[in-house]
Amino acid sequence: MLKYLNISWLNQTAHAIRMSFRDVGKGWFNIYEKKWEFYGVSKLSRFMQLVRFRMQYALRYCIEQSMQMFVNLLETPCLCTYICEDDYEWDSRDLINSPFRTSTATLFYFHLMMSDNGPYYTTDPAQFEIVIQRLFREMLYRCHFIPQVHPMIMTGLVFDKELYLTSVGLMEPNVVDYRDRLLKAYRKSIIPLKAYMRQYECYREIYMLNIEEYVE
Repeated sequence: MLKYLNISWLNQTAHAIRMSFRDVGKGWFNIYEKKWEFYGVSKLSRFMQLVRFRMQYALRYCIEQSMQMFVNLLETPCLCTYICEDDYEWDSRDLINSPFRTSTATLFYFHLMMSDNGPYYTTDPAQFEIVIQRLFREMLYRCHFIPQVHPMIMTGLVFDKELYLTSVGLMEPNVVDYRDRLLKAYRKSIIPLKAYMRQYECYREIYMLNIEEYVE
């Protein structure tokens, strides 16, 4: 999506505006203007402001929809674990069937392994929260660097090199709400994972057993 916003979206918008005003010539909508004092009072300047506002609205809508889809995708499989409290213990009588079922597709796979230090997962469950939060934050951060389109059209004027569209802020209420939902989802989901892993602590001695010495 970022590639489209940074390249295709800007180029297509700039091309459409240039094609519309290229033959207008001098006047209120002169895209070849070279003097700021004339451009500042022209109708083209106000039109470009309108374009900027509309693009910012479209960008915000796109980001909000993407955030919602991202959070729903990652949160839904975890909803079945919301009944778990921090002191949850896995039923040791059944280590094969899981009481936690979700109708959505599985997003992540990892294996339970054993070492001299005890049971462990091939991917540390605590890392999911860290990585997902980083992806969420990085996505929003990069959306703050979508260039404005009018420097691509008004090539006769000199603009600041860092003119970007206003995007969704990292501390806006809906962003904070989405972030909190992700935190809750993955903090809850690792509770039964840890509880399940603890059930294999009793097999640590068997794993470390020296078979030859035991046979002798």
